[in-house]
Amino acid sequence: MTVPFYRAFEDRYRGSRELIHERQQVYIPFLEPLKQIYPESQALDLGCGRGEWLEILIQNGFQALGIDLDVGMLEACTALGLPVENMDALEKLRSLPDESMTVISGFHIAEHIPFGDLKVLVAEALRVLKPAGLLILETPNSENLVVGTQTFYLDPTHTCPIPHLLLSFLTEYARFSRSQLLRLQEPIALSEGGPVDLFSVLHGVSPDYAIVAQKAAAPEQLEIFDAVFGKEYGMSLESLSRRYDSQVAGWVEKSDATCAELREQLNQVQQRGQELEQIVRALEESGTATETELREQLNQVQQRGQELEQIARTLEESGAATHAELRDQLSHVQEQGKHLESSVHALQNNDEVEARIREVTLRAELAESRVHSFQLGQEAAQLRMNESEARLSEAFSYLKELQAQVTQLQQDTGVTKVTDAVSAQERVDELQARLKESLDNAHHWWLKANENQVEQAQMHEIQARLDQSLNNAHHWWLTATAYEARIAQFENSRSWRITRPLRTSASLSSKASRVPSSLFKRVVRSVLARSIRFVLNRPRLRTRLVNKAQAYPNFLNSVRQFALRHGIIQPRPHEVTPVTAATEATDDGFPTASPRVARIYSDLKLAFERKENR
Repeated sequence: MTVPFYRAFEDRYRGSRELIHERQQVYIPFLEPLKQIYPESQALDLGCGRGEWLEILIQNGFQALGIDLDVGMLEACTALGLPVENMDALEKLRSLPDESMTVISGFHIAEHIPFGDLKVLVAEALRVLKPAGLLILETPNSENLVVGTQTFYLDPTHTCPIPHLLLSFLTEYARFSRSQLLRLQEPIALSEGGPVDLFSVLHGVSPDYAIVAQKAAAPEQLEIFDAVFGKEYGMSLESLSRRYDSQVAGWVEKSDATCAELREQLNQVQQRGQELEQIVRALEESGTATETELREQLNQVQQRGQELEQIARTLEESGAATHAELRDQLSHVQEQGKHLESSVHALQNNDEVEARIREVTLRAELAESRVHSFQLGQEAAQLRMNESEARLSEAFSYLKELQAQVTQLQQDTGVTKVTDAVSAQERVDELQARLKESLDNAHHWWLKANENQVEQAQMHEIQARLDQSLNNAHHWWLTATAYEARIAQFENSRSWRITRPLRTSASLSSKASRVPSSLFKRVVRSVLARSIRFVLNRPRLRTRLVNKAQAYPNFLNSVRQFALRHGIIQPRPHEVTPVTAATEATDDGFPTASPRVARIYSDLKLAFERKENR
């Protein structure tokens, strides 16, 4: 299906629906106060096009209707389900009753119709709008020079640009209460205060503008619109031109200051050149004597350099000797370590392992403190050594610098730009003094380096001993941990849990053996007596136990006698000894006692036995 020409043209140069929808969000602050005055608001969009503004109106709660003569545009709106009509804008306005709409809008239609029709459209809009209603007319901004001279004429249906002053005056002439100018779609960089160049002046002005006109209404209704009316929107040609002029003025001012500074520097260079010419003439006169003195000084410097090289070789040899000595000390420490390992193996099954671990740990802590102090000394020595190396390097570089200066002076005796003869002699003396000082310092720091090497060797030895002690302590700690793990494993084993009653019984028996026999008997008798009373008070339990105890007559008889002696049970009639027989058999001095006396005697005897048996 072929897309109509003007719809394809709009899609190419107008922008996508998403872009237009985003740009038209700027009008929402004008719509929100209207909804406070008229909860049910009607809106009419003249020349609705693809329907971007219709969607915004509907999303904000307006009952919107779109009018357009282009069938291709209406097809796009119909596909989106938007309410539209194919009708002329003026005819539609004339058909509406007075004060029936709250918003009438026309986006990019003013430049498409003759100015006479535009005047009629504005007048009809005033009639149809309710009090405080809004008329929104958006059109290209001819204030933008590129728009006014080029892009405006891309659309073949455009008649002529309409300056914003003209359109604003038209709404004022039609008796609208007030109007607001909105410049739109300017570059963000310029609106945020970015730099302005010539192209920005030509093309950076807001390419579109809109006039939002409001119909007269009660003061309290117009007051709620004051926040959006009276502001400045967008970028004007005048503001951009002034910003560009101020930037150019700043550039010119900086350029003038730079030129003045360059002139001053040029004058100084010319004066310096004249001074150098005079110095060169003086050097030509005294160049021969200075060259001879510098050659002698160069020879002395070379000799001193050879001495420094010998010192460096000596340092290397002493370093090799120190390395060999450290190896010997390491071997000695390893032998001591083997001896300690053999001692450790001998002590593995001894109870003194834990004591040895603590001893080794204490020694390790003592050695660690000593090593820390040696490390501090080593750091100081390392700093001194680095300083000595830096001074040696400085001396060598200084020798090379002197040699280069002498060579250059030999080559350019007649042209070199240096100071006069007197200042040259002072410079040579100063160089000699600095060279002597550097050599003395180098020798001093070489001696310090030797001392530091000895201290460093001692520190390495102590560090090795400390490592060995820490390794031994760690070994014994691992051994103790293994023993603890084995003990914990044994205590958690099944056999240990099963034999727990036996161990408890053995412990109790050992404790019972240490208790006095009289106390033990007393406790056993008390427990047995309470047990018998407990069984006798429960007939069923007594019957069951007696039936089972019949198989052990001796045990049953012993229990019965114990119960009789302690008065827990009463004797049976056949078990009571006749009083006469008892009195006759006794030797207690009652051969002729009466039955009552014999009974009392028997009771007393039983009572004494009970007391003794408790």
